Amino acid sequence: MANYATTKKDELIALAQEKGIEADASMTKAEIIAKLEEAEKRDELTEKSTEKRDEAAEIPAEKVEDPTLKALREQNEMLQKQMEQLQAQLLAMQKPQVIQVAADTERVYFLWQAEVADYNLVTFGPGGMYGSITGKTGTFSVPKNELSRILDNRTRGFIQKRWLIVLDGLTDDERESLGVAYKEGEILDRKAFERMVDIPKDAICEIYSKLCLSHKEMVGRRFYEAWQAMNPAVTREKVIALRNITRNMGLGIKAFQTILQEMNASEEED
Repeated sequence: MANYATTKKDELIALAQEKGIEADASMTKAEIIAKLEEAEKRDELTEKSTEKRDEAAEIPAEKVEDPTLKALREQNEMLQKQMEQLQAQLLAMQKPQVIQVAADTERVYFLWQAEVADYNLVTFGPGGMYGSITGKTGTFSVPKNELSRILDNRTRGFIQKRWLIVLDGLTDDERESLGVAYKEGEILDRKAFERMVDIPKDAICEIYSKLCLSHKEMVGRRFYEAWQAMNPAVTREKVIALRNITRNMGLGIKAFQTILQEMNASEEED
């Protein structure tokens, strides 16, 4: 059998067409080689079959069929049937396939950002079919026509607490209906969420004052965790400023006051 591995694709196409094999540039080189090799196999089977028929024809009619020749004849018949089956399979393979490509589906994109443990696992959709996220932040999307499949009580609770943010995919009316028509500055963007403790005092105060209550609580928890981890970015000046904003807005967020009390206690011990 010929070795086509080093033969160029256009030469393979020309060779296949000479042998009456359908081949064109849309096919891969491997597919064309496969068709040529199958054709060679058919030719070999046909040649063997012809040789054996010629041998059988030379037997004098008056002689009893030799057992060896009889076995060859039966083998020939079997090979002939196999060749016919192979030809039928090849014809079936060569029939044009109609492939239907579905149009792109509209999708709704979500951002998960929540003050949970780094090993926390949350899934969305039956069996997590729309995504699973480990830790504090991640993204996933849902086909818009399947949105209702994830809007159970748990997911709606995440949306209400602003742990789950709708990034894109809904109209203004749909956002209003779902309660995700965010005001400017109401929610933390992903960059601010990930580095909120390191943001300078004036910048974090400006961001904090505009946030919804849920995201203000996130900031408080993140600062308290950072304080416990002895993060030097948690300064007294920054904590006092955030505590004062919280007090002036009449909010019940106690994280900053707790940090100040622990700072004072630590200084007294020193």
